[in-house]
Amino acid sequence: MFGRAGRIGAGEREGWAFLLTDPAERAHWQARLAAGYAVRSRLGDHLPDHLLAEVVQERLTAPDEAER
Repeated sequence: MFGRAGRIGAGEREGWAFLLTDPAERAHWQARLAAGYAVRSRLGDHLPDHLLAEVVQERLTAPDEAER
């Protein structure tokens, strides 16, 4: 799992991540990355849960804030 935090509205679309893996799996992941494997966001897969968490923590208080 890779994560990013604190960059909302900064316009960044790419970043760096470090993959820590068991030495026995290193060659497998090196081959995948060298072949062009790309990490894609899965935030949208759980968007309702994330929005609810923001509401519960009172970071979102109006529908227009959630839409943004």
